Amino acid sequence: MKTNITLLSLLLITGITLGVFYHQKRPEVDYDSYTQNVTLINHLKNTDSSLNVLMLKSRYGLQADYDELAKKSVLLANSFATLKQSDFSRYAESNALLGQVLENYEEQLVLKVDLVESFKSHNAVLRNSINYAPPLGDQLIADLVKRKESSASLLKVINQALYRWSLYGDTAQAKIIQVNSKKIFDLLPLFENEMPLLEYNSHVLAVVDEQEKTQLYLQGALAINTDETLTQLNDLYTKNYLDTAEEASQLKNYAIITYGLFALFVAFYFAWMLRKSYLGLEQKVKERTQEINKAYQDVKESQEQMIQSEKMASLGQMVAGIAHEINTPLGYVNNNVSIVNDFFSDIERLMLKLGDLYDEAIKKPYDKVIFKNLIVKVLKHYHHLNKDGAVDEAKELLDDSSHGLKDIAELVTNLRSFSRLDRQAIDQFDVCDGLDSALKIANSILKESNVDVVKSYGENAVIECNPSKINQVFLNVITNAAQAIPKVGGQITINVEKISDTVSITFTDTGEGMSAETRAKIFDPFFTTKPVGEGTGLGMSIIYKIVQEHKGQIEIESDQGQGTTVKLLFPCTANDIT
Repeated sequence: MKTNITLLSLLLITGITLGVFYHQKRPEVDYDSYTQNVTLINHLKNTDSSLNVLMLKSRYGLQADYDELAKKSVLLANSFATLKQSDFSRYAESNALLGQVLENYEEQLVLKVDLVESFKSHNAVLRNSINYAPPLGDQLIADLVKRKESSASLLKVINQALYRWSLYGDTAQAKIIQVNSKKIFDLLPLFENEMPLLEYNSHVLAVVDEQEKTQLYLQGALAINTDETLTQLNDLYTKNYLDTAEEASQLKNYAIITYGLFALFVAFYFAWMLRKSYLGLEQKVKERTQEINKAYQDVKESQEQMIQSEKMASLGQMVAGIAHEINTPLGYVNNNVSIVNDFFSDIERLMLKLGDLYDEAIKKPYDKVIFKNLIVKVLKHYHHLNKDGAVDEAKELLDDSSHGLKDIAELVTNLRSFSRLDRQAIDQFDVCDGLDSALKIANSILKESNVDVVKSYGENAVIECNPSKINQVFLNVITNAAQAIPKVGGQITINVEKISDTVSITFTDTGEGMSAETRAKIFDPFFTTKPVGEGTGLGMSIIYKIVQEHKGQIEIESDQGQGTTVKLLFPCTANDIT
């Protein structure tokens, strides 16, 4: 009995000692805190991307006011303050690299907010002058034309250059404005009221000056790599969390093993304690296994969220290029409408003269001299319009405008299709149409890399799939191929053919190619050949995952300096797509 009591006391003391040791050595792992901090970082990235989009909209006059831009700046600063006030700062203090990246982002954030404020003030002046100067110039020109002053041509040159400068940012037009604006003061004697002309000259010079300043502040703000810094911050924090979780898990396992061995030792002396200790140990092992499985599922779900965020981030990075693609046709549509409006003003004057002719003709009796003079005026105006080809030119301008609007509609439709990455429905999908949509979305990247695309599409290339995910595959492959091609230019060849019950899509580029070592790791998550901060390493991993979900195959052939060929094979009929 005394022996039993001694052993029980020894077991109790040993258990307490192990418990104290485990409690002191066990690293703190708070999954809720981790999830909250990752959510805050992702919120910062989304807010930062929204801020960039709002700046671009404001720059091109697509945003009515600056309230949203100001709110986003404040929200960005407040969100970062919330992150610093959380227990995230504890991780940053214990990890020198994480603390340095956090400090770098804070410096970038302060600089970006300052640039945004400067952009807002100068862009406000710019948009006001752009909206006010051209119509005022049209009024001054109309006044001079009405009085048949030859000096109207000077204002026409300035106003036309002003339209082109405000729409396209053509620096050559800015020089034309600067040179000719000096002559505006020579026109002062032609106006009884000089103030409109002086006000027009002031706004013209403001457009040139503020356009350059606004562009510099916009480029400066967009050039700050806050998104890459946040991605690096998230990666370092996640790695630190996973390492801590792994350490805690190992310590738990060591504790379980130690308790088990101690229980077995006691079992040699007390048979009746063997069963009790065994059942207790078995129950503890089950509980620990369940905890480990739960932790694994949590990490897996977190990875899925990170992949989804990467999909949206890759699409968000193309917004600036797509905005430029939309702005180009929109610019010449606006210009064409302005020119056609002038043509219709001439036609309106012809109609007024015809009305005078009709009024004279219905008089009884009518004055033949007046009637003849009216006919001469109508014919002269008609011959003037007919000689200039105003009607045909107006029709051509309207046709060009219609084409531009169709381009804009097509870009918006493709962007809307790609943005809905949450659709899970299985549907019939024309591979060729999907490739064309992906090429439209990636057009800005292809232009930037001077890439020519050669297409060879076969017939009946239709598969059952999740169209949104397959579109994501096409976009990632095309983007990777374009980025692999040197800036001097190159070519991407896309071949589509149907082979029996399978559709084959082959992408061949003239890029730098890959080594055998790179090919072996190309589908590993977070593996990238890009410099630190420029790539997440999730693009090819996402492609591989989607292809596997669709029961397809992906083959890559590449040699260093010899380009790369990516071949995708998809079954025509869906079969248990996950």
